[in-house]
Amino acid sequence: MCTDEKTATQPIDVQLVDSWHTRWPDVLAVIDHLGAREQLQVDRDGWLPARHNLLVAFAHDSIAGHLSFRVQPVRAKGGEPLMHLGRPMVEAQLESLGVQPGFSKDDVERMLRAAAERRARTLRCQELVGFN
Repeated sequence: MCTDEKTATQPIDVQLVDSWHTRWPDVLAVIDHLGAREQLQVDRDGWLPARHNLLVAFAHDSIAGHLSFRVQPVRAKGGEPLMHLGRPMVEAQLESLGVQPGFSKDDVERMLRAAAERRARTLRCQELVGFN
């Protein structure tokens, strides 16, 4: 880790964020700055779709980066949902990943990916698509 990057001196706290989060306007501004708002599919009223999960890396007052993924059923070639132990199989599909300039891209991405994998497993996702 480089000592001139912000993650070397500031602890990173990764949080699950939605439109009710107190920092929602700041998070959207950073995501806009990184050119990733379209992948979030935020509606005109500023709501994040229910199937989307947005994890944000906070470094004190700064936003270091974000990762978003959507949860969806795994479908067979015929369009039918695949089943596992009597339940529909679910996958997590990586949608967006961005790190603010000035932060260690590798470190922040690693933290966000680890948090996203934990979140996806909590949601019982059997497959993680695009997480590597």
